[in-house]
Amino acid sequence: MDTLLKLKELLKSDSVGVAILNIKNLNNCFYTMNDTLKEYFKYSEDEINRLTLADITHSDDLIKTLKSSQKILNKEIPRITYQKRYIRKDGTMFWGSTTLSRISDCFLLYIVKDITVLEEVEEEIKHLLAPLSDQDKNECCMKVKKQTIKKDASKKDRKYYRVALRQSICAKIHLQQNMKDSVMGFSPTNVCITNISAGGLCFISNERLPEYEEYEILFEFKLLGELLNLRGDIVRFGKVKGKYEYGVRFIIDENERDKLMKILNNVTVINRNLLDLYDTDLCTELCKKDN
Repeated sequence: MDTLLKLKELLKSDSVGVAILNIKNLNNCFYTMNDTLKEYFKYSEDEINRLTLADITHSDDLIKTLKSSQKILNKEIPRITYQKRYIRKDGTMFWGSTTLSRISDCFLLYIVKDITVLEEVEEEIKHLLAPLSDQDKNECCMKVKKQTIKKDASKKDRKYYRVALRQSICAKIHLQQNMKDSVMGFSPTNVCITNISAGGLCFISNERLPEYEEYEILFEFKLLGELLNLRGDIVRFGKVKGKYEYGVRFIIDENERDKLMKILNNVTVINRNLLDLYDTDLCTELCKKDN
């Protein structure tokens, strides 16, 4: 009885996604679940009830998922926790810390915690700091106050899957004040976008941008045949191999975001199949040299 009460309380949790899986029916394994799990995957309960674990798992993590599940089903271990990538209904991805444990001969307890922000921060830190000298690492600590002010907004934007580009995108940037006035002393220039999500992007440039905060950046580029004009502001700064690297948070409406997400879903498929981006403003060797 105590176990039943604890399960009921756990299913009320709004901090983790919780489900009870039916071992006897793996094609429709979700027996019951909480609202947080439905929110993670953007599916209704009826839709989730028709899914398998493979349907919501990133293809690169399928083998890990199957091996972990098999250990529980074979009663080799009573409980396992691992990290994997999940795919939402809209095609976006998030990282989840997953705990799977047996609660009876028929049912498993399935708990998922969204850790996307942690994974992306760790990757960005590794990417930024690995090639740097001590002097450059100190420079990465600049603008701490600005990043702290925008901390909440930055965390919110990181809920979107960030696409690491196999081929950098060449974008023209304009620095603008009050949505229209150009920043004095700064002419439009090209930069190389290295990764992008529906929440923001990272780019590298030879030019160091002005230090003050009262401006936004307008990005103009073509991606898979679509001409994009995206506005954002800087939330991160670093220096890598003599170039300046910036992280940007988009300031766009939901229609612009939805359009971008659909394009990025196609980019993800192209990356996964190791194909080249078509009808896209790519950074040439000359562009990379200039930026």
